[in-house]
Amino acid sequence: MKNRYRSVVCSLLFISITVFYETTNAGELTLNKVGFPFAVIRNDPSPLPTEIRWKSRCTKPFHSSIYFSTVNRSVDSYNRDVRNFNTYLNEVDTYRACVRNEAESDARVVAEIFGDAADKLLAEADIELNRQRMTLQSLLPR
Repeated sequence: MKNRYRSVVCSLLFISITVFYETTNAGELTLNKVGFPFAVIRNDPSPLPTEIRWKSRCTKPFHSSIYFSTVNRSVDSYNRDVRNFNTYLNEVDTYRACVRNEAESDARVVAEIFGDAADKLLAEADIELNRQRMTLQSLLPR
């Protein structure tokens, strides 16, 4: 039973992540090993060996070019550094918003995939339960 459960969970995860990876247009999902890191089976102390990484496709800005020399500093050079820093600050804000939006978008996709998969499994369990109930009722002595 434990091995069957494990294979169902791993298959479900592999299918879900494959679908997620193919349908997402935001970040990149990388599987380094086969398995599911959260699927620690009860009474099984060893989690499945897996590493899942998410990477944003947003472009990280280059750092601003501020000169830290204190020799011959002028108001003009300081103002240039302030302008460079402000440009960099705007680029970092844009980058942070991009990463946040990608992560939220991908999280919604994953939640939908797992929710749909869970709904399907629960519906299958309900069908089997009702089938067994009807079989039991048909055996009721009259």
